[in-house]
Amino acid sequence: MSSTEQTPTKAVFDPAKIHILGVSLIKGSLDATDEYLQAPKQPELVKVQQSQVSRINEPEKAFVVRLTIELEGQNNDFQSIGLSSTYVLDFHVRVDNLDDFKQGEQNGVPVIDGLLVSTVMGILYSTARGIILERTKGTFFDGVILPVISPKDLANVEQLSSSESPGKLSGKS
Repeated sequence: MSSTEQTPTKAVFDPAKIHILGVSLIKGSLDATDEYLQAPKQPELVKVQQSQVSRINEPEKAFVVRLTIELEGQNNDFQSIGLSSTYVLDFHVRVDNLDDFKQGEQNGVPVIDGLLVSTVMGILYSTARGIILERTKGTFFDGVILPVISPKDLANVEQLSSSESPGKLSGKS
């Protein structure tokens, strides 16, 4: 390492500096085929798929994460039974010391420390789990408990973009 290179300093992680400013349910739909409606039954299995897209606003130290959760009712043979549901949630988050977790830029988009990204994704996904459970109660799904997943995997599903260009939300761990 030359004398002009600097070793990155590790930011001090403080969960109290993470604020969920708002949660908006953008879409919540339940779809059933005519065939399913003629003989409805609770699914034996529920296939769950999730994805996210994020945008960062550096001056505001904030970002928006759009989390999409898709559910498909299945029988024990993993075949669709004609019942599906989609939920799209926008989470507005501010991190008071976001600048401390910036690890450079890639294609004009900030690269944020993986620990912060994983922590925020974990908080948001856990919040979504409760929302989806409540929203599916009283439906043919009868209250879906989303599986526990790695927040790091969710962070890597999609892209982060600033106002101008796309890039990765997940940073270096």
